[in-house]
Amino acid sequence: MRQLTLVRHAKAQVARPDQSDFDRALSARGKAEATAMAARARDLDLVPDFLISSPAVRALATARAFARAFRIPMPHVHREERVYLAGADALMAVVHRVPRHCHHVLLVGHNPGLSEFAARLADDEYLADLPTCALCSLQLHCDSWASAGWRHAERVLYDWPDSLTEEW
Repeated sequence: MRQLTLVRHAKAQVARPDQSDFDRALSARGKAEATAMAARARDLDLVPDFLISSPAVRALATARAFARAFRIPMPHVHREERVYLAGADALMAVVHRVPRHCHHVLLVGHNPGLSEFAARLADDEYLADLPTCALCSLQLHCDSWASAGWRHAERVLYDWPDSLTEEW
């Protein structure tokens, strides 16, 4: 059995005309979302032994909040370029390459690919539109990351910032 916790990056600022999508930072709301959801994950003992993030500014800032909550030094956060705006199949390829010794992976990525990935892994349409900074933890029924496949997981936790509080 393996555990995969997916986090959609927190709320980002609207891109300025001269700014690339990749360089968008978190908004004030996004920073609060990331901090709150990272604390929630820590309180639920969802501590990963491997943390992967898209290298986009907003995703790395979200990953940084989780790393801080879990006391994982940022140099240990694996920046994976293939996660940036990746589709479900590309995300599966990233998961297939996770080191064998890891049992719980936290992956910070982007929609719509991350939601499609979660929904296909768990065969669960409820996961088809993860809100910003949603936390979706799945139990994978496989012996290794390389053998993970579609419909090989079940949802064990699904939470998002608005479920914690309506005020930001």
